Amino acid sequence: MQTDVIQDILAFSRELEKCTKKEAAKLGILASYLPIMQYISANDGASQLEISQGIGFCPPTVSVTLKKMQSKGLVSRSARKGSGRTVKVFLTVQGREKLEQYNIAAQAAMQKCLKDISAQDGREVSRVLGLMRENLGSGCAEN
Repeated sequence: MQTDVIQDILAFSRELEKCTKKEAAKLGILASYLPIMQYISANDGASQLEISQGIGFCPPTVSVTLKKMQSKGLVSRSARKGSGRTVKVFLTVQGREKLEQYNIAAQAAMQKCLKDISAQDGREVSRVLGLMRENLGSGCAEN
């Protein structure tokens, strides 16, 4: 039973990831930008280190990705007063628009996922997903 559930979760996760990448590509952004864009959207003016810690990416990865995002006009960066090393990061108007367009597309994809699921089954899925989140909250891959 558990093996089947695990396989089903992994298969769903792969399909959801493919859908995410496809929707992001339609907007001309890489799927790897999305966690950064979502974090900055909620924490405008965060430092690169805060972003790295907030999304669980290595600081050099965040730095390189932000440079690419800045060249595409999705984010802007500015040094904090008094410190040339600490950089604040902001979503640009274009970045916010792209993220909003992505969120609308992602919402539509989730509606498609739930198309033939009854309200009762939806509540059960929510309950089980909540338990799974709680289990992961204590540490991924820990026993």
